[in-house]
Amino acid sequence: MIIVVGFGAAFGALLRFAVTNFFQLHGWDHFPWATLLLNLSGAFLLGILVGRGLKAGWYAFLGTGVLGGYTTFSTFQTELFGLLHSGRYVAGVGYFLMSACGFICGLLGMMIVNEQL
Repeated sequence: MIIVVGFGAAFGALLRFAVTNFFQLHGWDHFPWATLLLNLSGAFLLGILVGRGLKAGWYAFLGTGVLGGYTTFSTFQTELFGLLHSGRYVAGVGYFLMSACGFICGLLGMMIVNEQL
């Protein structure tokens, strides 16, 4: 199971790296849009996985592995503190509030899978 999670995490981290580089190459790195997109879409996808009730092996690979490598709480914290430290308080609070919508994204994913939406 450790190898399954490790391969998933490596794949998720590569996806995160690609998305982050895409945003940087296009000059969209003045605000942490890449991390916000990654974390919200990851929460949504995790909601879908939980709603589907995947078997343990698939959940270990996709949920813990891929989405664990794809999303990043540590980068969120670093970027949030960077915004606040540089005096960009409105951007920092906005980033925090938009990131908190991850709960809603996860709930939407579960509701879609369970046809409650």
